[in-house]
Amino acid sequence: MYHSRIKAEPGASLRDTVDAITDSAAKRNAALGVTGALLACNGRFLQVLEGDKDAVRQVYGAILLDPRHTDVQLLDSRAIVSRQFADWSLCCGVFTDDGAAFAHEPALRDGFKPELLSPASALGLLATMRDLQRLEPRSRRGRPAACTLAAECLDRSCANGPAGPDSLSNCA
Repeated sequence: MYHSRIKAEPGASLRDTVDAITDSAAKRNAALGVTGALLACNGRFLQVLEGDKDAVRQVYGAILLDPRHTDVQLLDSRAIVSRQFADWSLCCGVFTDDGAAFAHEPALRDGFKPELLSPASALGLLATMRDLQRLEPRSRRGRPAACTLAAECLDRSCANGPAGPDSLSNCA
């Protein structure tokens, strides 16, 4: 499990850079049998990787070498009995109820600060995000390019309007 800052590629938006990272990582990770969870928020990543030790090390090594990742900090590295995030799927949305779900999370106040998370609280945050994926409205989402949730979404890049003051803007 690690956190990092994302450095936008020259001439690209932060959203485009995050999309490029996640697209290439999805292919590589699937080929290596690596699963996990990713929270992208305000130009920061929090990610847990699960799989064979050598495959996870290979993915983490690629992350360390990727110039789009800066300030990479390892939070935890340990063996697990079973995968917690084998069926993770990413929703780019931010919704009205999200603020209540994370109201007491210090790492999400005034921007995303994953350095404030212990390994246990980071896993808890990612598990909460996983659980939110199974609830309305995310459970009926479409592909980001033609997302069926755009009218309800508060994310600046997906929605028809700006994010509200109490939203987790720019989180995915």
